[in-house]
Amino acid sequence: MSGNYLDTGDIVNAKIYIDKALSICNENKNTDQYIIVLLYLIRYYEFIKDYDKVISYSEEIIKLAQIQGWKPYIGHYVSKNLSKKMLNVNFDNKELLNILNKKKVEDLDYEITYKLYLLLIDSKYLDYSYNTLDRQANKLSSSLKSKFLSYPIPKEIVEEWEKVQ
Repeated sequence: MSGNYLDTGDIVNAKIYIDKALSICNENKNTDQYIIVLLYLIRYYEFIKDYDKVISYSEEIIKLAQIQGWKPYIGHYVSKNLSKKMLNVNFDNKELLNILNKKKVEDLDYEITYKLYLLLIDSKYLDYSYNTLDRQANKLSSSLKSKFLSYPIPKEIVEEWEKVQ
């Protein structure tokens, strides 16, 4: 539920559901569920530009994923390093680039590729992000397409793509 609210920019309701989910995770001591809630916390703090918390939660999720034996997810590293970049803190893209080299850009969603563009300043990621977003939007009716493209992330991607064209 919080993901839907985050997608539409309704951060107040998103935070309410994130807090409820955190409470449930704390009661159940379920690490898998907690990791999922951390993903939403990261998105929430990215949205409100609290980059210190994005870094903290990204590092926590990376550590927990390693403990669980999960493969590293590129989004965790992108969020962490982009937040460090926004704070003018030194960071190392080595681990991120190692993961990225094992992935096809086609396997990444428009939000991750947009963040990669912001982090690496490589226009191929913005182009891919925009084209993926455009393909998804074109599958919708015109009224839903307009609504979808007015959501914060899609809107930002379109505006940035138009600016650099």
